Amino acid sequence: MKKFDNKRTLDRIKQKFGTVYFCTLKGQFNYFCLEFESNTGVLKDINEEYFRVDTHLPLNIERAMFKAEALVNTKLFQKHAKSFYGYGTIFRMYENPGKELKYTYILRYEPASDLNRYFVDQYFLKKSLMRYVI
Repeated sequence: MKKFDNKRTLDRIKQKFGTVYFCTLKGQFNYFCLEFESNTGVLKDINEEYFRVDTHLPLNIERAMFKAEALVNTKLFQKHAKSFYGYGTIFRMYENPGKELKYTYILRYEPASDLNRYFVDQYFLKKSLMRYVI
């Protein structure tokens, strides 16, 4: 039996209730196609550079604008929807024959601003706030 070493340097954080809304329009984030279900995917996990998303339609673009949203526990154990905006480049694509969500994508992402980077670190990666205080 072979032993495998974990070569990952970044920890993946699994998302229970995450959704990614892809935008097919070129322009600002104000013009997102959020009402179209054909442009959505399920956010499975995320780290500081990449996230994994499962979709039922293929992405036909190399660089995508997106909004990622997840339900997170905040103080007093309440659930709130938190989101961030960013740009993603397709790193790898897998097909899942026989499953409802037929495509899995690994996207390298860049938050759209420093505020969006803060939202990723605080709510999606569950990092400490002290990084921004110092």
